[in-house]
Amino acid sequence: MSELSEILRKEYKKKEKKKPIDFSMLMEMVEQLYDAVEPEVMGEGIKPTSDSEVADMSKVSIEQMLGALHINIEQWGNPTAGEGGEHIDRKILRNYVSTLTNSQNPDEILKAIASSLDNLRTQTPDRQEGVCNLSKTISVIQLMHTLSRIFKEYGPTTAGFMMEGFLSAVFPGGQVVPVTAAEGIQDFIIKNPTEHRFYSLKNIGLGADVTGSLANLILGLNASPDGVMTYYIFGKSESGGVLESLTIHKFDINEENMRDLFVDDEHYQITLLRMEHGVHLPGAIKHYLSDKELTHSERKEETYRLKERLSGKTKFAIKKGQYSTSENLVAILTIDDQSLLEIANESLGDIKNQLMEIQQRYVSMVYDMNKYLSSMDSASAESFKKEAIIFDNSVQTNVQGDDSCTPPEDLT
Repeated sequence: MSELSEILRKEYKKKEKKKPIDFSMLMEMVEQLYDAVEPEVMGEGIKPTSDSEVADMSKVSIEQMLGALHINIEQWGNPTAGEGGEHIDRKILRNYVSTLTNSQNPDEILKAIASSLDNLRTQTPDRQEGVCNLSKTISVIQLMHTLSRIFKEYGPTTAGFMMEGFLSAVFPGGQVVPVTAAEGIQDFIIKNPTEHRFYSLKNIGLGADVTGSLANLILGLNASPDGVMTYYIFGKSESGGVLESLTIHKFDINEENMRDLFVDDEHYQITLLRMEHGVHLPGAIKHYLSDKELTHSERKEETYRLKERLSGKTKFAIKKGQYSTSENLVAILTIDDQSLLEIANESLGDIKNQLMEIQQRYVSMVYDMNKYLSSMDSASAESFKKEAIIFDNSVQTNVQGDDSCTPPEDLT
């Protein structure tokens, strides 16, 4: 056992000179120790981590530093997806947002996220501000990193679905409209004491046109509680295939400006007839002309003219010039991974320093624990007890809360 003690002492001395990663490194060290002392309990021993395998903190990913949220549209988009109500993953997203703003307004929420990210870039977090500031810092980084992952890990169509769930979770009263239940173009709804509205989300390249089905748009407007369909348009700006930012515009379609999306009134009326009678263009034209006093040849000419003009006109397009205005601009979210990682490393530097202090005390405690296990004498036991007390004090000092910061009710 004395030889084992010496081996472990040297190994942990090596580690002590290196910068730590996070609590996963601490757990790995515990497993290594127990594997060496009681392999039949813990399984086969884990090989000690070599110097080359010990990562520098500046290269640690956000997942290693903070973990990562689960991306799940069903859990995010359904307020009753969990047992007894809301799923915990949806609550976590909402509670992240609650640290940034108390607003119930979707536009204000998006602006608060963008503003908080900008503030992270320009301000140095102060540890004296307590966990309120820390909670806000982690909230912004996690929200932005989650958005980045959605667009990086999924194709455009799937990313759009995921964003519907994301917005449904962070907007109070939000809920995704299931595809099987949708009668219109709406993707999610918001229903709370101050708002009941249908929303549609478009995930497009920056400056591209917004397109959709005219028939579904009419269905959605007819079903909308306030006769409005609100579009959130997420314009992606990329460089070398890497997402750099999302420019968010909002555009409302109502009965008044909806007519502008059709070629003319004839196009609008014939589209309504297609929906009403469930027919294709020729059948709708026939219905449209049925009450008009025309000769046979005139009816034939008019039918041909309308077919030529309206064939294939089943989609609408909102041009860039219509939605991309200063009045419609909601927020610009800069969310590229590299920038986020730099922010995380800078803003969470104090967390890393606390982890380093905890780990240093932990290494000393483990070393004394090993000396006790190798000798089983009272002197070693007393030394281990002292180190354990110091380690406990170190943990308490570095992770204590702040009485001035009240966590969201959902997680208390």
